Amino acid sequence: MNKPTLIMFAVIFSMGLSGNAIAMTKPNAMTMPNAERSVALEQCSAHKLKAVYRIKKTFNGQTIDTSLTLLRDGNTVAHVYPDTQITESWFLNPRNNKVKPTRFFDEHQRAIEYQPEESFTQFDERNWSRRYQLVAQQTLDSLDVEKSEGELCESRIHKKGVNGNLHLVWKNAVQLVESLSVTLPNGLKEEWTLESVSFDMDYIESEFAKRDTYFATDYADVGDDHTDQFLTTMVNLGFVEGGASGFYNVQGEALEGQHGHSH
Repeated sequence: MNKPTLIMFAVIFSMGLSGNAIAMTKPNAMTMPNAERSVALEQCSAHKLKAVYRIKKTFNGQTIDTSLTLLRDGNTVAHVYPDTQITESWFLNPRNNKVKPTRFFDEHQRAIEYQPEESFTQFDERNWSRRYQLVAQQTLDSLDVEKSEGELCESRIHKKGVNGNLHLVWKNAVQLVESLSVTLPNGLKEEWTLESVSFDMDYIESEFAKRDTYFATDYADVGDDHTDQFLTTMVNLGFVEGGASGFYNVQGEALEGQHGHSH
């Protein structure tokens, strides 16, 4: 079950913000009045969105394809893994900047809640940017810039790792990785492609709301009820403590790939 998660990306905007629509109007962001520029950027707000990623991993001539959906709703973010029907979610408390993780088992409509900054991986849950945008901001800032292009919602920056084994395209307005290609020292190649982005507020809010109705168990109480077959099974399979992967440092090395469950 412990396979690195991988991720690929190419963007399709809903709400009239397709690439073709932007190409037809071609607004000049440099000369656009501030009010118009603000309205344009609000239409591609990073704070509430759904982003679907296609993931491709190639190793020793074998390829595995999977997907991940990133959901954002203000201070709450979720990573949805359709293949395993598991969703990992984090809430950033604005009062103390502490991050509270929750793991949802969508097939069973169950949840395991963790205390703020308690981790369901061996990694630091306080790194909000890693959960919010899949790549930690510190890592993103450490990459070399190759070029910048586009305006407003289509603004993007091409970056690469110091060893040339990581290439990433970053979309500024929505704070999303558009594409990422990385080759690890062991020969594993991962490619992430952003397939679609949606700003459908009703859908996004409903996704978080339905998971709030799941029967939840506090992580500290997981081992207390030996009659709960669901919890016993999840513990035995390693889903209670094992975390998902998909994050890289500046050298392109997977930060969590050796401890994630299979997606």
